[in-house]
Order: sequence, then C-alpha cells, then structure tokens
Amino acid sequence: MWRSKAGLISRKVFSAINTSSSIHCRGASRVRIAATRHQNQVVSVIPIRLYSSPTSHVEDFEGPTVNEAVSYPENEDLSYSENEDLSYSENEDVSNFDEAHVETPDIQKDSENADSEKKSNEDAEQVVFLLKKNMEAEELVAALETLDLNLNRKFVGKVINTPAVKTKQIISFLQWAFKQPGYVPSPRELSSLISVMHNKGGVKLELLRSLIEETAENHGGVIDNSVLNTLIQYLGRSEGAKEALEVFKQFDKFKCEPGMKSYYLTIRALCMGSLYDEAWSVFEEMDKSGHFPCASTVGKIIQLFCRGRRPNEANAIYLKAIENKKFPRHLTLYALVRSLCVVAETPEVAAEILKSIKKQKNRHAKHVRHSCLVVIQSFCKKQKIEEAQAILSWMVTIGMPPDNAMYNAVITGLCKAEKPDEAIALLEEMPRSPIKPDIYAYNVIMSSYAKAGKMEKACDVFSKAQNAEIKSHFISYQILIDGFCRLGNLEKAHYYFSELKKSGRWPNKDSYSKLIRACCIEGFDWRTAQTLLDEMEERGLSASEYTRSLVPAMKELEEEALRAKQEALQEKKVNKGGAKKGGRVKA
Repeated sequence: MWRSKAGLISRKVFSAINTSSSIHCRGASRVRIAATRHQNQVVSVIPIRLYSSPTSHVEDFEGPTVNEAVSYPENEDLSYSENEDLSYSENEDVSNFDEAHVETPDIQKDSENADSEKKSNEDAEQVVFLLKKNMEAEELVAALETLDLNLNRKFVGKVINTPAVKTKQIISFLQWAFKQPGYVPSPRELSSLISVMHNKGGVKLELLRSLIEETAENHGGVIDNSVLNTLIQYLGRSEGAKEALEVFKQFDKFKCEPGMKSYYLTIRALCMGSLYDEAWSVFEEMDKSGHFPCASTVGKIIQLFCRGRRPNEANAIYLKAIENKKFPRHLTLYALVRSLCVVAETPEVAAEILKSIKKQKNRHAKHVRHSCLVVIQSFCKKQKIEEAQAILSWMVTIGMPPDNAMYNAVITGLCKAEKPDEAIALLEEMPRSPIKPDIYAYNVIMSSYAKAGKMEKACDVFSKAQNAEIKSHFISYQILIDGFCRLGNLEKAHYYFSELKKSGRWPNKDSYSKLIRACCIEGFDWRTAQTLLDEMEERGLSASEYTRSLVPAMKELEEEALRAKQEALQEKKVNKGGAKKGGRVKA
C-alpha cells in the first residue's frame, strides 16, 4: 500500500517538474529530490521516498531541506531512469490520500539520536572502566547503582564486546542489568552473549547457568531453544560434553521442547567428548520423538560415529535413515564402508552398502573405487577370495573396470591362501581388460612359488614378465636369489646376481647379505663371500655383525679342518712307521 502511494505521488510530481536528482541516505533508504526549476533557479525541493520499508525513518536523510536553494551545474543530466518501477496497483483506493502529505527529514530527531549515541558511548566507557578494576560482585553492583545509565540493548552489546574485560566481570554486570526495571533481554541477545563468552574463553559453566536461571525467573519466556542450543554448542567446542548433556536434560525445566538442532548439537558434543554410548542414547531418543534429522545432518552423525570407531552404531543410523527415506551423501557412505571393513571387519555389510551406490562419473568416482578396494582387501584378509572376485565382476557390470590395485589385492589374497595357480589364471585374464598386469603382481606370485620351493615355476613367471615387456624390478631378482640360496643352488643364485648387475641395477644390502650367508653356510666358500663383502663395502653398504662374523668363522673352520686333516695324516704315517719297526724286531 505504502509503496504504491509513493509511486502515484512520484508520477504526479514528475509530471509537474522539469528536472530531478537522486540523493542517497546514510541508511538503506533511497530518496529522490524533485526540484522545480524556473529560469535556472530552484524554486522548491521536495524529498520523495521511492524505495524503503514502511518502518524506516527519514531522520537518516542527509541533503537539502524543503525550500532550501540548491545549485546545479548547467549541463547536469537530472533526468530519472525510465527503468525505475513507479507503477501502482490499479485496484488500490488512493482517493483519500493527501498528495501534499509527504515525509520530510526531521533534523530535530536526527540531533536527538546523535545525543543518545553520545550518551550511550559515555555510559559504556564508564561501565568498562569499572569492569576493568576486577571488583567483587557486591562492590561492582554498588558502583553501578551510582551511575545514571540508560540501559538499552545497543549499550549492553558494546559492553559485552569489549575485548579487555574479563568474562566474570561481564556476567556480574549482566546479572545486575537484567534485574533493572524496564530492561528485558531478548533470546538473540543471550545467544550472542554466550558466543562472545566462548570467544573470550575462561568462563565457567556455573556462571552462565546462574545467569540463565536468574533470567528465566525474572523474565519468563526469554530462555528458548535458541539460547539453550547456543549454550550446548559452546560447551561442545569447549570439551564440556557432560555439561552439554546436563543442559540438554534441562529443556523441560525451562519449558522448552528440544528440536532436531538440539539433538544434533548434543550428539556432536558427546561424540567430540568420546561419550559415544550417551550419544547413541540421545539419538534413540531423537528417533522416538519424531525429530529425525535431514539427510545432511544424519550424514554428519554417521561420520561422527565412524571417526569414533563405532561402525555398528553408524550402520544402525544409516539403516534408520533409509527407513525414513533420508539418503546421506556419497562421502558419508564411503566413510561408513571403510569403518565397517577396517574396524568392524564386516565386509559383507559394507559390500551391500557399496552396491547401493550407483556409478559416479564425477569427482566422487575416485571414492567409489577406493571403497571397492577397501572391501576387496577386507575380504582377502579374511580369505574370502570368491567374495572379493565377485566385487571385481560387479565393477565390470556397472561399467567401472577394476584397476591394478584391486587385481593385485585379489592376487595377493590367493597367494597368501597358497593358491598361486589361481593367481596365474587371474593374471592371464587381466590383458583382456583395459589395464595390464604390473611387476607387483608377478613378484607376488614368484614369491609364493619361491616360499614353496618351486623355483622352476618362479623362473617361468619371471620369463612371462620379461616376455610381456614389463620392466623388471630388483625385487624380482632378489626373490630368485633368495629362493635359490635357500635350496643351496649357489650356481643359479650367482647367475641371477650377475644378471641383476647387467640390468643396471646394483644389488642392495639384503641381496648381498643373503648370498654371503649362502656361500658361507651352504657352500663353505668363504673366499667368494669375502669378495662379495669387500664389494659391498666399496659400494658404501654396511653388513651386519652376523654377516661379517661368518667369513672369519668359516675361514677358521676351514683352517681347523685342514689342520686336523694334516694331523691325521701325520699320525697315520707315524702309526704306519711304528708297525714296520715292530715287525722287524719280531723277525
């Protein structure tokens, strides 16, 4: 109604004037000054409000007053925009509207507001000066009573937001202010107070609680859900989980009914304080009360329980969400799948959740792949290889082919289950997919055959890797060297040791050590072992004390054996010579 009448006045005024000019106020109001010009002289200036709310005032207006002369440049464009909406409702009755009744700026009101602002600043300075003295509560109240203060919310806000004042002093001031007649705090003011107290820090719960209880007694209805929710949120961030639960239980005391936000903030505070059993109880109460959270909030609750290594409760919340047709985001499901596999070791449940996720072509596709890998690894850890292979087949059906990491996980599981032949069969299937096997898969199978003593099959796998033009790794040679050393086949071990050098990859400390030990223990060849040990030291590799001690020990054993052999021969000769002498004497 108001805007339409303003538009009607604007139309009629603009039809009677030649020029116009726009002037902006200090506030949100926009005022157009319609100036009637006659022979380049301003006759009158009329302020007309075009865009503002009916509750705004013109005292914020800064500009020429009525009948005040205004000079304009000769060539200034004072035309108004044709796109401005000056229309009014056709069905509106404006017959009784007085066109001459137009709001005008009230200079006297503006001056009164300036004086009130100045008085508020002076009062705030006086109160802050008293609060900085850190007086006792009774002494502070007596000092405040001597001041002529004009209590209002703006003044109280200035005192609360003063950074140099301790929180205890501010609460003492508020306890006094809330008891003063004519001043009624609002729930929003109390919520902002709690936020300020949290940012300042160092405030005790007892002080806030006493302030809220006194406010509830003196001003009924001021304490509502927003105040209690802010207090619970503050306690959750301040590691006051038990205190947050106590505040949650006092909703009935303040005649408030907890809503979805109240339940969620309490659950979050309890989870952050590692009180997951209490958090689960609050969730059950929320479910029974009918305040089941939205999909976004229930996803956050699931993630809180997953971070606390409580996958069973997280899965129960997920099932409740599906029952209430609240579907959490994919990132929440990935966290739940990982928690079920790693913590609960229940990949069967995780696989069911995973299969409910559709193929993702966007940035969430990597999370789907990672979740599949976690499920496959969990199945292989429990030696359920068939279930792991079923995940691979499912990925192919949804158009998301497995990658090398997933195939390698299944191959590793088969080899740990002592089924390297099945691993070879799976390895031969990989070239049919868009990916090719890597050296890791070949090394795992070679290691499985080597531990079983089947070095011929291990060499065959090594030859297949070379034929597939897969670049061999020094670990591949190390597996063969170790396997042949354990069998005592030093000839083959030396062959692959030299092949490793020819490939441009020098053996590492482990390869040298194993071959040195094999030469000493299996071959009793301390000379070759000494050569390898010298070569190892030249390359800057330090052998262990055990490996170093083998060479002199074997050398000493060889010398003792040689000495014993010589003594045995000499004794044999002596015995033979004595027998001959005895025969002659007898004859």
